[in-house]
Amino acid sequence: MPLIPGSSRILRMRAVLGHRGRNTAQPRLERALRSADLEPAGLPAGSLLCVRRLRDPLPGRLGATEREVETNARWSQAARDSLGAIMATAARPQGGRLPARAGAVLFPTEADLLACFALAQAEGRVAGEWWWGCALSAADLGRAWPGLWGRNPAAIPSALHGLALGSNLSAVLRSLSAGAATSLTRQLAVTFGLSEIHQVLAHLPTALPPFAAATPRVAPRFPDRTPTAEPLPGPGVASTDFPPEITASEITAAAALPVETGLFMLFGLLLARNPARARRVAFVAFVRHVFSEPQFLLRCAAAAADARPDVALRANPASPRPAPALPSPSGSRAHPPAVSHAPGRQDDAGSPPEMPSSHRVDKPATSPRPPTAPPVSTESLLPGPEMTVTTAHGGVFYLLNLALALGLYGDFTQPLRSALALSPWDFLGRLGRRLLRDDPRAANDSLWLALEQLAGPPDELPESPILPADWEPDPAWSDQRLALPPAARSSVEDFLTWLIPVLSRRLESAGVTFPLLLDGFARVVLTAGRVDVHFSLSSHPIPIRLAGLDRDPGWIPAAGRDVRFHYD
Repeated sequence: MPLIPGSSRILRMRAVLGHRGRNTAQPRLERALRSADLEPAGLPAGSLLCVRRLRDPLPGRLGATEREVETNARWSQAARDSLGAIMATAARPQGGRLPARAGAVLFPTEADLLACFALAQAEGRVAGEWWWGCALSAADLGRAWPGLWGRNPAAIPSALHGLALGSNLSAVLRSLSAGAATSLTRQLAVTFGLSEIHQVLAHLPTALPPFAAATPRVAPRFPDRTPTAEPLPGPGVASTDFPPEITASEITAAAALPVETGLFMLFGLLLARNPARARRVAFVAFVRHVFSEPQFLLRCAAAAADARPDVALRANPASPRPAPALPSPSGSRAHPPAVSHAPGRQDDAGSPPEMPSSHRVDKPATSPRPPTAPPVSTESLLPGPEMTVTTAHGGVFYLLNLALALGLYGDFTQPLRSALALSPWDFLGRLGRRLLRDDPRAANDSLWLALEQLAGPPDELPESPILPADWEPDPAWSDQRLALPPAARSSVEDFLTWLIPVLSRRLESAGVTFPLLLDGFARVVLTAGRVDVHFSLSSHPIPIRLAGLDRDPGWIPAAGRDVRFHYD
């Protein structure tokens, strides 16, 4: 449930009234404010602006008489202009912190709100910071921060990463109980559609000691419910590489926490930095091994510290991550299209806490060393920067609704139901390129850059098969002539070859063709946890509206994003 409201709210208003008309002034002001549009231009979707004090931009004009509608409209415009000027200088979170004397605060995303509230509550600062009474309801303000995080698990990974940027993550997680950590980890697995991780967590013991103080236990039994699942390895045997997106110091810091809290920390950071890796069988095996051999995580930390020096997690607003060049039709590297990045946030990042010397574990000579990952750079640790691109083929995002209707991915009502073992963003990129390969404008369109940014660092193709053996399309979507061939279950290209005529047949029954669906200028805004696609209302095709293809997909668990369509 989102915490950030979709409308403006005034907590307290003070008006200076003359003797004349005093009795009728309050209802007139209330009516005028109820109809006023106070949202400043340029306020990002999903953000929250808290203003402590706003002076009347046109004194004596608002609600002056019951018939001055035009005057009230001019007052609303003046108020929006004033709020826009305040927003430009409003304080923004930096590593989970805000200036103590800020007169206005802008939370760009709900993840920033969650991170700041958790840190403020862990340090006992909530009562002394005025903006919490503005940002949260009285009920939410009385909650402990884990309960607030549990209301919107989709924002948790970005909140954890934001706290890590400011070296404040350990300070917050030390106040997290083991039970709350287990609950949040399970919510993450469900929200992001990670059914294998959810199955592992469902069979864990309820109370486990910290990694460093743990003693060897009998390996718990986990049901092998997936055909590609690896057997639970025995103690002392390295099962998989540790994800390179997590630094050695972060592994060490997690090892000093209770098992449940350490896993929550590492799982959330991985979802923020490379969610595709959290879906791999290798990571599922890693989670299993962490609980079967308590010292394994410490050995991974020691091995990672030797193999790759830690890098400081620092967001550099002046130097956003360079975008990868797109391949040209001839196979050479083309210059990346122009994109605009939103101003970054300056985060004073220090090194994560070092593990106490008493917690260091020397690897036995007879124990094999966990495989090490190659060195990582700062850029590879940071999730995609805020980005805005323009495209001539914004309708490619409408394919998400087709994929949801076909049952290839589950929506927020069925988060663990996902048939296609391919990231939705990879799916859009591959299918979109196939459908637009004859369009000369599409080769260097910025759309592919946006989809690459959403998909994250490149990874190997999904394990075969890409579709489960029991998945079949709805009979309304295909007939015997378009039956799913066996090869389409194990090959992405064969699957797309089968899918395109199936989608074409379905669209034609609604009076829509692929050119009509895909062509259309759009502005795509990527932020943490959201994708906002802005279309032109005046040129929006009526058949697409009648077919319902332009509805908001909303939260897509397999995509890890909330997708919204806007018509300006």
